[in-house]
Amino acid sequence: MAGDVSPEAAPRNRYIPRGHPVSWWMLVVTTGAILITSIDRALLPTVLPGILKEFSLSETAGGVLVGLSFAGTMAGGLILGVFGDSLGKGVRRAYTWAVAIVVISAIATAVSRTLLQLQILRFVMGFGTGGMEPVNVAMVGEWWQKEDRGFAVGTHHTGFPIGQFVGPLLIGAVLVVGTWRSVFLFLPLLAIPIVILQVVLARRENLRRVNAWIEEHDMTPSVTEHELDEERDERPVATAWEAVKLALAERNVRLSVVANFLFLWAETGVVSFLTLQLTREAGLSLAASSGSPVRAVALVPR
Repeated sequence: MAGDVSPEAAPRNRYIPRGHPVSWWMLVVTTGAILITSIDRALLPTVLPGILKEFSLSETAGGVLVGLSFAGTMAGGLILGVFGDSLGKGVRRAYTWAVAIVVISAIATAVSRTLLQLQILRFVMGFGTGGMEPVNVAMVGEWWQKEDRGFAVGTHHTGFPIGQFVGPLLIGAVLVVGTWRSVFLFLPLLAIPIVILQVVLARRENLRRVNAWIEEHDMTPSVTEHELDEERDERPVATAWEAVKLALAERNVRLSVVANFLFLWAETGVVSFLTLQLTREAGLSLAASSGSPVRAVALVPR
């Protein structure tokens, strides 16, 4: 898997770029990671009616719970999005993602007994998944040549709409034989093999082989071993702030940030109470409304 390949063995297609086998494996694994992130985003809104019923909560309290989860998502995205590079690029970024995942908080959600516990755990899990997204986007790009990072990042992000379709179906299948607690107990465990595969792939030896292949094919590595060595002498916080200021100095970057925020805000508003609407107004069971084609079609693709 991690061995070198000759130019003749590399994929040749006008639409599909050439890449080292490790680059392709990293693309597959990180796409799976972002798919898991997408599924996690659907967990709470999808099973919300079951939580409201068990804890005797009003729709307003449910809205606060969903809001806390997405507040954690925003905090995780901002903090790890800004300071993720400070924790390490290339081979070290896999460990940043492993920390960000916080699977244990999802499992703890399944056994929570008070509303306060539920609120805290959903914020923590939101923080983890919010940080997973920017870390994964950066990770997949670093294992591809600069000339084809757009292809890698674009393909990687197909995990979101796939997860938005598959997630509710998986949740519905679990709810057929279990409760909303079963959803939080079992589905987040899908992330564990993804974490293991990323850590196994993200080794310095593999990066060395990928970069050697890239240079052999007259292309540009995204992250070199020399850059990894230079990180030791950098001031992490200062470096992160400089990168933020440099990015936000561009008008198009600022506009893109605002546009994407508004889009995600609108999407969140649509999906957060859709299952609740289907259970209360359409009279569907929680399992049926969770896996309903109506809900899958209503999810806004990225």
